[in-house]
Amino acid sequence: MKNIDMKGSRRRHLWMLHDLQCEIRGCTFHDGTGNYGPDRAYGIFLGNMITASMVEDNIFYNMHVPIAFEGGAAGNVVSYNYITKVKYSDPEWAQPAIVEHGPHPMMNLIEGNCCGSKIIGDMYWGSASHNTYFRNRVYQATPTGLNYGTWLVDFYIWHK
Repeated sequence: MKNIDMKGSRRRHLWMLHDLQCEIRGCTFHDGTGNYGPDRAYGIFLGNMITASMVEDNIFYNMHVPIAFEGGAAGNVVSYNYITKVKYSDPEWAQPAIVEHGPHPMMNLIEGNCCGSKIIGDMYWGSASHNTYFRNRVYQATPTGLNYGTWLVDFYIWHK
């Protein structure tokens, strides 16, 4: 995909499953619909068995979770994306710009992204390993009203 403008996703703008060597470049993902609650208004969902793909030079705004790794995504590059205005149905909780959330994403490179919210590696659905975060800029774009989870990088102890 190149130079596509995607607006108004209820669940996920792009849900990738069992894909090899895909490229998403120069696209804009914005404005989820619904309540921006759990499992709603995602940008790109790198799901089960995504390998050797590149997500580069995209813009994400007004999304709940702009980029999510899940289900063994391996050997992918997520680089030089701009992410801002991350939303959630509970405006007091900071939400991730990029998250490793599913069972064992590994050997992915996350480089040079500008994230107006936090980066998370959680343990809800399993661990992860050998992912590299390099030269990313992470800052809280909308600190007003946030009371919980306001730290910028959050890797859970069992995430590994």
